[in-house]
Parts: sequence; structure tokens; C-alpha cells
Amino acid sequence: MLGEGYRIAIHNNMARIFATFGILDRVLAGGMRFDRRDSLDAHGNVVMTRKTACSPYRIDRQHIVAPLAERAGSGRRHQLQFGGQIRNAQRFDHARGWTEASADLVVAADGINSAIREALGLTRRRIFGRDCGVRINIPRRPEEIAADDDGGTVMVEAWADRRRVLYCPVTKDKFYVLPTCTKRDTTAATSPIDPDVWALSFPAMRELFVRIRDEADWALVALGALRDR
Repeated sequence: MLGEGYRIAIHNNMARIFATFGILDRVLAGGMRFDRRDSLDAHGNVVMTRKTACSPYRIDRQHIVAPLAERAGSGRRHQLQFGGQIRNAQRFDHARGWTEASADLVVAADGINSAIREALGLTRRRIFGRDCGVRINIPRRPEEIAADDDGGTVMVEAWADRRRVLYCPVTKDKFYVLPTCTKRDTTAATSPIDPDVWALSFPAMRELFVRIRDEADWALVALGALRDR
């Protein structure tokens, strides 16, 4: 699975479910537990801090999917198929050979533009938001990793000029970064991002924006954006 910048929040109830499946330790080994969440103003000052209680874990997607797939495959009656195309609620394209199957339970993860949902007429309406953004992984620096032991592991979120930046460790050696803005903000909504444009709203984060521009895998970011459409 590709290492896209999609970290997933794991709440305490989900952690209990993973524990019941016997995979909690494996899942948590692929992510981070946060001590607190800091909200910053445009100049990098902490305006609010709070302990992370309900959803303290952030895990790379592949470290969740792989143990779940292995656990599902250990049952007596199962069928896992990946990389196919779902035509409707009855037919699945496995290597371009359309097949039909029945089961007591079918879990089909076919994304935001779900063919199954549309085939079953479950969509009443779709409301498109006014914001856009990118999800990115960049390497963490040694001093940032060391700061976890000194001051705790922190998720940071900042807002200014209808722009938002959220970043946090997703593994020990990677940062997950999510910059968002309105769709009308065409100077900020570029790929790769322009550090000078984003630094106008968050001057204290200019170095972070340079790292995002220079260190992110923008081809992978674009691939992830296409999958979400």
C-alpha cells in the first residue's frame, strides 16, 4: 500500500475493538499517541492547549489496513479482493471478469464516489464544501523527535485569513501536514504550495512551508487527490 499522507484518528472505543481482534499493539506500533493539542494564532503563539483524551492516536492508514486484512483472512469463511472495480451491489470486477457473490455480510470500501451507494439509491443529496486542501507526509528532524520526550507529543493547529494548517507526528520519523484554504483562494491552492503565499498568513511557519514544498512527494499527493474525487 502506498504511504500516502492520510493519518487516521483512532478513538478509545476503536482501540478497544482492535484489542478484541488481537491487533491493537500492531496498529499502535504504526503511529503515535498524543499528549495534547495546541491551537496557535497567525504568529505562532499558543492561544489554547488541551489534553488529548477521546482520540489520542494517529495512525498511518497502511498500519491499520494490513493487520485488519490479515485478521479477516484468518477466519474459516472469508473472501478478500483488492484492486477491483465494483459495478453495482451484485457484481464485482475481479481481473476484468465480472463475478457475482452472496454473503451474510459484505464490506465494500469503494470510496467517496461509491458505486454501491448510488446503485442502491442511498444518496439523497450531496453537498460540496467550499474548502480544499492536501494531505502530506514529510520527514521529522532529530530535534523534533527529541521534543516528544521533553515536552510531550503535540498536535498543532493554526487558523488565519480563512486558511488552516494542522500538523502532527504520524510516526516517529514522519510529520503529517494538512494545509487547507477556500477554493477561491487560488494563490494558496496550488500544488506544490507556495511558501511565500502561506507565510503571509502564518509568518512563524515559513520554514515548515518550505519543507512541505521541498520534501513532500507531490506526485503521490496528486494521486491521492485523484482517488478522492
